[in-house]
Amino acid sequence: MDVESIRARLDWFKQAILPHEGALRSRLRRVVSRSQDVDDLVAECMTRAYANGDIHRAHSGKAFLFQIARNLLIDEARREKIVSLELVAGLDV
Repeated sequence: MDVESIRARLDWFKQAILPHEGALRSRLRRVVSRSQDVDDLVAECMTRAYANGDIHRAHSGKAFLFQIARNLLIDEARREKIVSLELVAGLDV
């Protein structure tokens, strides 16, 4: 990446994503039980938004950020389900 594209990405992030961090944190507090998990999820969402955001296609930074959070929560629920199935299988043995 050249300096101009890095600057453009950083400007996009500051304008489109960063202003919605508080709303994301507030929404996640209602869904996630532990505050440590909320901090981790917000950090992961912000990191993914910066790293993976297509600054020319993401029309709504808030929608993009909340979609990342939704996908992370779905992935986490899937992992917990898999872990619990493994635990049950281990108990049968």
